[in-house]
Amino acid sequence: MNKRSILVFCALFLGSSLYGDEALAPDKLDLGLECIHVVSQFPEVAYLTAYAYSGEPVWEVNFNSEILSWKTKDQQLVIFSKARNGQAYFLTCLDASNGDLIWENPIFGPPGSTE
Repeated sequence: MNKRSILVFCALFLGSSLYGDEALAPDKLDLGLECIHVVSQFPEVAYLTAYAYSGEPVWEVNFNSEILSWKTKDQQLVIFSKARNGQAYFLTCLDASNGDLIWENPIFGPPGSTE
């Protein structure tokens, strides 16, 4: 087992033991070229955190919405999230290297809907 594998295993173990997750879902972790990206969901807030492969945090962004799905494309993280009150969804794009917001679009429902 190489050093990178050991770091990832330790991050998964610590994250699951600290926050009571019985199983860490695969969509909560992304092994990027430069960083490890991790989603942490809590009742009131969600965090997207980038860690260096040395294990040190690089940046962290909090979301007041629940992260439903996310993908990495080139140097961008695209996040699909739902408002905690369930009345809106958001499509957000972050710079994967520093966590800066590139753009965000609210989605309130299909065109012409009243919901």
